Amino acid sequence: MVQTVVVREPGGPWVLEEARLPEPGAGQVHVRVDAVGLCRTDVSLAHGGLPTKFPLVPGHEGVGTVLTAGPGAGYSAGDRVVFVWTAPCGSCWYCARGEGALCERPPAEGRTPSVELSDGTLVVPGLGLGAFAEEIVASVASVRALPIPLPDAQAAVLGCAVSTGFGAVRSTAGVAAGESVVVIGAGGVGLCAIQTAKDVGAGPVIAVDPVAERRDLALKYGADLALEPGLTLPARVREVTDGRGADHVLECVGKSATIRQAWTLARRGGQVIVVGAGAKTDLVQFSALELFHSGKTLRGSVHGSFDVDSELGLLCERVAAGAYDLAGLVGEPMGLDRMPEALAALDAGSGGRSVFAPALTRARR
Repeated sequence: MVQTVVVREPGGPWVLEEARLPEPGAGQVHVRVDAVGLCRTDVSLAHGGLPTKFPLVPGHEGVGTVLTAGPGAGYSAGDRVVFVWTAPCGSCWYCARGEGALCERPPAEGRTPSVELSDGTLVVPGLGLGAFAEEIVASVASVRALPIPLPDAQAAVLGCAVSTGFGAVRSTAGVAAGESVVVIGAGGVGLCAIQTAKDVGAGPVIAVDPVAERRDLALKYGADLALEPGLTLPARVREVTDGRGADHVLECVGKSATIRQAWTLARRGGQVIVVGAGAKTDLVQFSALELFHSGKTLRGSVHGSFDVDSELGLLCERVAAGAYDLAGLVGEPMGLDRMPEALAALDAGSGGRSVFAPALTRARR
């Protein structure tokens, strides 16, 4: 039996429970979870804002060590792997085009109840991983070998926060040196987008966030300016972009209000990149005239359009070169029993990323 966090119904409590995992089958790996980060997407999933089945084990951003592997998995015990929630198959039409984040063959693990609780209830591993657990069984599509040595807590955030910020700037937006960038939302993904924008030579890089602590973090991670949202925000952005507005605005919140705000901050002919995962009921409205006359581009960015098989190596090179301060991004690892305080901190808008080391859970109990 392993300990795992379970959400039994949309919006229900996150409860630590004992569970039994299946044996890994063909193309699957049994992985010890060494560290796992808390992402706002986990919260959206647990509230039913994103499509999923319940009961659910959330958690998708992590790193682990292979314990055993099923036939044809291609991994061996002791291999260190990073979790990839988009789980590109590598062979479908999208994957062949280098658009693995849009893979049309998601693994069945994300739709099939396979984790058995002590009362016999079968639970779905969220996004095919269900990583808020001591151990998981996942498809090989959901993991990749980690090419560089990193402390567990730092390696964990490569799978979502860092790769999403990296990809949104480089792959979706295609930001070039000297171009202006606004990042709305200075959470984990936003902070990584800011660091990526600075790494490619963009400027000015402007962070927008209502929380003072997060604005301070944005400045620490390279933003040239950190602003509060409000009525004067468009004028402040125009002041530092020669009166035009930003070339690229990355919306890292996932709400209709901030998407509209992003549209306002982009220059004529600029880009708005929707990076945050919003709810299907949260509608955004544009007039036909403004879409035509502004010449702006509005693009969605699933996992930052990050193609793990072609870009993980470059991302790790930039991490090794010091382009990202991962040590400062993550908090001190904690046991899964401290999930309630991490969720409260996320709701309060605390900066950085809460990271869990599941092995600490039993040590505290």
